[in-house]
Amino acid sequence: LAERRLALQVREGELLASGLRALGGDWKDASPGAALLLRQWAEEAGVSLLGLARGAYFVHGRLELTAATQLALARRAGIEIEYEWATDGREVVAVASIGGKLRREKVVVAEQAARGKSTEWKVDPRGMAEYAAARRLLRRWSSLPLGTLEEPGEEVSVGARPVQVPGTEAPRAL
Repeated sequence: LAERRLALQVREGELLASGLRALGGDWKDASPGAALLLRQWAEEAGVSLLGLARGAYFVHGRLELTAATQLALARRAGIEIEYEWATDGREVVAVASIGGKLRREKVVVAEQAARGKSTEWKVDPRGMAEYAAARRLLRRWSSLPLGTLEEPGEEVSVGARPVQVPGTEAPRAL
């Protein structure tokens, strides 16, 4: 029975991946595993699979959601994020009420900009820093299925247990 169930899931993943490949872009080489993972995230978030696929991409072969998609999922879950900027503009803190508690996560703009390889960091460092702070806040404190890569050395929550991500060169998914 377990072998039959596994065979059905593999076939289902292949069919989903085939459909996602039609979207092109990052999905042109979609694997059955990535397709099944995306479907699981969509079900957990209560959104459509294709809608979520438009806000997903791959980093080092791992499935990732764009910051805009993560923020949209947070808003859908009733999480509103506000930003507090240091007067010198060097730091930003994302603040939100999650689980009945006020949560805060700080980002040092220069450190994040040095890590950021996209042109958006050059064009809009302030906006990108806000995204980085919000993503860190949501990864650490919310139960949303965000599928984000953790930053080396960052402490995150897995369930109710905080976990320290090793300081490795390559990002890793939890």
